[in-house]
Amino acid sequence: MGGIFSLATAIYLRKEMDGEWRMAFSGIISILAGMILVLSPGVGAVGMVWLIAAEVIISGIMFIGIGLFLRRISEY
Repeated sequence: MGGIFSLATAIYLRKEMDGEWRMAFSGIISILAGMILVLSPGVGAVGMVWLIAAEVIISGIMFIGIGLFLRRISEY
């Protein structure tokens, strides 16, 4: 659900900011990770932990980029 909301927010804010692709990319990664977990229930617990960790790290990097971008444009 978080990926869907991130993607929807990026689409909604595309006219307001230039770095919306970061939020959209984060949403797509979240959606793909969720789909992998739903479609492959046989994946072991360790595999799921690695998928979730990778998604969280990538999302965190994207959100840091969004935060820096928003901080930069708020100074204008």
